[in-house]
Amino acid sequence: MKILSDPDDPQRVFRGKQAGERGKGFPEIKEAPEKRKAPVMPRPVIPKSELKPGSYYLGRCRNATVARWNAENQKFYHWRTKFGSTFVETICHREDDNGFDVFDAFEETSDPQKEIPFEES
Repeated sequence: MKILSDPDDPQRVFRGKQAGERGKGFPEIKEAPEKRKAPVMPRPVIPKSELKPGSYYLGRCRNATVARWNAENQKFYHWRTKFGSTFVETICHREDDNGFDVFDAFEETSDPQKEIPFEES
């Protein structure tokens, strides 16, 4: 019977090898890129300085394609449906990216399907 924990055994499992050594069947480790590239947008995002208070915008985020800009608190408001409940939720503009989802406004619209109030439900 062969003992596989013998440190001199060439069939030894990868664990315990010196740093930089790779066992058979393990791919080479590639260095991660230093900085992630910004996502490519299909259309230019409207800067915060050009957003009009109370206006509706067509755009993109994880949960909405239409949102309303509130200039007082510098956030978009949009309708969200989750587990059968529909409620108003806020979301940041890309310039205020906080690591969560952001709304990218592409164009102003005057015809939202439903009015979006400035109160979170």
